[in-house]
Amino acid sequence: MKWSIATLFLLFITSCSWDVETKPIYGNGALSDGNSKIWLVDHLFKKRIDYQQPEYFERDLIIFYVSGKCRILKWKDFGKMTGDLFYYRLIRNQNELPKLILIRKGKKWEFVFKTFTNDKMILTPINGTSFKYEMTIIPLPEW
Repeated sequence: MKWSIATLFLLFITSCSWDVETKPIYGNGALSDGNSKIWLVDHLFKKRIDYQQPEYFERDLIIFYVSGKCRILKWKDFGKMTGDLFYYRLIRNQNELPKLILIRKGKKWEFVFKTFTNDKMILTPINGTSFKYEMTIIPLPEW
């Protein structure tokens, strides 16, 4: 079967939608990838000094679940202990930096994202939050 140029052009024109607007997906999926995702706390900065442990297995992991819960524990304890359970909320508004809220038994930590990508997130604490470190998290690296 031979296709004419006019038929191919007609198919191309009718298959495109110029008036459809795409909108970003809001929710917790960016942190959990729709199920669960493990992030390594790579750096903890305070006044430009990195307070993170030099040994990877002494660093914290944050496991974000799609349910809105997350667990924070040392890498060396992964599989041995459950860690601290937090509830989290990711807030993304169109003209503002994304915000992350972590809540656990009277603790409420709030951060804004300086960097928000699939490979690295930099979270800066909001004034008044008891957690005082700028935190860089990365997906758990292949070892």
